[in-house]
Amino acid sequence: MIPTSAIAFFCEDIRAEAESRVTVIGIFPDNMNLEIPSGTLPEGKVPALPKLSIFVRISFDPNKKLDSIKAKVINPDGTETALDGVAADVIQKAQKEAREQNNIISNINMTLQMQPFPVPTFGRMRLEVEVGGETFVCGALNFQKAPAKT
Repeated sequence: MIPTSAIAFFCEDIRAEAESRVTVIGIFPDNMNLEIPSGTLPEGKVPALPKLSIFVRISFDPNKKLDSIKAKVINPDGTETALDGVAADVIQKAQKEAREQNNIISNINMTLQMQPFPVPTFGRMRLEVEVGGETFVCGALNFQKAPAKT
């Protein structure tokens, strides 16, 4: 049996291309420095990003029985935001196509774009997916205050 895996990229933009291709633009580093110009925000507040996009690729066994794929963002303050999941018929279609092509894995891509993205607080945001009852942390982005410029 092929193990399930999931990976997320936090980036500036995701563009749909021809023939089901996508272009992921401007992948952010694990630690994102946010500059706060003095006097522009009240003390303790965090700025918004103009745009935050997330690309998730989930790979799984084409013969494994799966009913759904769920995803959520867990913010640095512990609040959670459920994302649109993947329905059973979409999963079954991906698995059927993989078997017909003799592929050893099935793949599903999920994308999320938020514009603007209000950063709730400094700290680590993570994205989790649940596939077949198993939870996978597939990406994290640490928002931190940029060092003062000298």
